[in-house]
Amino acid sequence: GWEQRAAVNIPYRLGSAPVAFDPSADKIYLGDETVQRSSDGGDNWDSLGELGTARLRLVIDPADPQRMVVSAVDKPGKVLRSPDGGKTWKIALEGIEPGGWLAFDSSGALIYPNPAGGGRYFRSVDGGATWELLGESPPGNEARQLLFDPSDPQTVWSAGECGGPLYRSQDGGLT
Repeated sequence: GWEQRAAVNIPYRLGSAPVAFDPSADKIYLGDETVQRSSDGGDNWDSLGELGTARLRLVIDPADPQRMVVSAVDKPGKVLRSPDGGKTWKIALEGIEPGGWLAFDSSGALIYPNPAGGGRYFRSVDGGATWELLGESPPGNEARQLLFDPSDPQTVWSAGECGGPLYRSQDGGLT
């Protein structure tokens, strides 16, 4: 049956809780007002410190699990990155609309959708250190969630909020 594994208040709608798994180790990360880590299946948690934002979404680079990136859900929108498993954090992208879900492909390329910001996408090919602005998403698609196809990193799926259409890009999100 279900058992509680963390005593934290997660102020999110179902589906947007900031939980990430390290694909190379038995580590679970949880972001609320801080980033927390468990190395024992959720029995014990260590705080990795506050990031200056109340809510965040967290992803781990499958090519380098020490590289972690979070996007702020509250305003002002920003993306922060850690090259060392959450020990240190730096702002990597600012001046964006909050609420987008980050997504890594299998090679470590990263895309951030800028919802309500004209539907534009940002992409990083160096784990979030630098960013480039990509083309716009289809009209009416305020993309919030992205998912790379694990068998083809050039195929990216994009969805907006509830009731919106699902879109596919077959050139890594460029168009």
